[in-house]
Amino acid sequence: MANENERVLPYLSKTEIEGRDAQEKMLSRDLSGCWRGDEFDIERAEHLINAALIAIFDVEYEAYRQKTGYKTGWIEEIVYESIFRVVRCADNVHWDDGPALLRSLNRTLMHHLEHDSVLGHGEFEAAFPEKKRLEDETPKPLPVPPPPLPPDVQGQMARAGIDVSSTAPLLKMALAAPIPTQKTPVEPSAKDALKAKRKSLLDSYREKFPDVKLADIMWAANQTRREWTRWLGGEAKDGLKADRCFSHVLRSGKTPEQIKGKPRPTKYTV
Repeated sequence: MANENERVLPYLSKTEIEGRDAQEKMLSRDLSGCWRGDEFDIERAEHLINAALIAIFDVEYEAYRQKTGYKTGWIEEIVYESIFRVVRCADNVHWDDGPALLRSLNRTLMHHLEHDSVLGHGEFEAAFPEKKRLEDETPKPLPVPPPPLPPDVQGQMARAGIDVSSTAPLLKMALAAPIPTQKTPVEPSAKDALKAKRKSLLDSYREKFPDVKLADIMWAANQTRREWTRWLGGEAKDGLKADRCFSHVLRSGKTPEQIKGKPRPTKYTV
């Protein structure tokens, strides 16, 4: 970065800064919309500021890129100038951690410059050589060798005339992987079978008589709610009294009122 009193970047014309000014006005307007009474939506403001920062940088970079005598060394100055202008738009906002905001803005621009292909070929490395040098010096993890083939597979390949040492690593790993065993499907229990059969019977009945309530069925069968729960849950075996009573109602093709010959009493409880 240049000295405080030394301006590295050339001045832009009125036309060249119109795009930047438009982005700043938009940011100021959007930040005003973050107020909800006396509360300010900091999280929303951070999204807006980071997005505006990228837009302002892109406008400024394009303008300076067209200048005669453009140098890659200007990029770092454009970064600082873009951050300054964004922060100035938000100077009426109280930030809990100003330094953290500046670090966040810097990270946003670095990621944008490195990954979004805004700069010309090789410009990022030239503008920020220290970052490139650190990446180059970071040791890369060594590849993990594939596991050895099981003896029986090695024997099969040898008998087939295949040189195990020449096998590609991915093939070695595939051959060395354990073969998944096929699981035997679990037979449904007798209880599950009863539950499925009785639920199907109930569904068919209620499809024919959608207005009938469960309490009506229990009343027509002269059974309690406890017996109903046990029967529907498969706990009551076929042929027992509860099964005979509920099955009679659900297979009758009649409503509970038709079976009993009268409406269910209002005060009837199950």
